[in-house]
Amino acid sequence: MNDFDDFNDFKTILNETKNIWKDKVKNFEIIPKQDIIVDNEVCFRTIVEWKKCIGELIIAKNDFAPYRYISFVILASDRNNYVPVYCWYDCEQDSLDDIRNAINKGVCVLNEYITAMQ
Repeated sequence: MNDFDDFNDFKTILNETKNIWKDKVKNFEIIPKQDIIVDNEVCFRTIVEWKKCIGELIIAKNDFAPYRYISFVILASDRNNYVPVYCWYDCEQDSLDDIRNAINKGVCVLNEYITAMQ
């Protein structure tokens, strides 16, 4: 794959994943506080906070990261140490359906955690 195709692939993943995420945020059972740190054509980074959790979604091309383009992490913030509730990194083989499923799974795990902690 040449650099031009790779960039187009990244832009598709960036835009589609942002749309998936924004749709999910609108439909959270408990609405989080969300800070969009970066939202441009090469990166999307958001921090979301619930009463007992904090999450981060990063979509970017990184040279030194343990993922291809996407990092999705949710940590419990109601303890002395931040404990992972859900963590997912994409890889070269992941399709948009895989990404959608991973975000859906993370949101389900999050909702279960928040509900159990109430």
